[in-house]
Amino acid sequence: MINLNSIPAPMPTVASRILEGEAVLVHPGQGKVKVLNELGAEIWQRLDGKRTLLEIVEALFKRYHVDRTVLEQDVIRFVQGLHERDLVSIEEPADSP
Repeated sequence: MINLNSIPAPMPTVASRILEGEAVLVHPGQGKVKVLNELGAEIWQRLDGKRTLLEIVEALFKRYHVDRTVLEQDVIRFVQGLHERDLVSIEEPADSP
């Protein structure tokens, strides 16, 4: 289950490009293209396999000053959707139960 301690990273097979504030993701194995809006693109750019979702939420919260709880839920839901489409992998920290 994805949570704020999860560490997401783009799948190595996914190609991406930022164009005019949006991210275009291509999964060659599936022959599918996914376009992310500005916020989705910002999240995508932070998915480096080193940062937890909590760290990503904190960076976004500083920039957007929105309701923190809603932002946390939205980021988790967004990354879960990317994971379900095989666009990201999820790691859990070594000290996670």
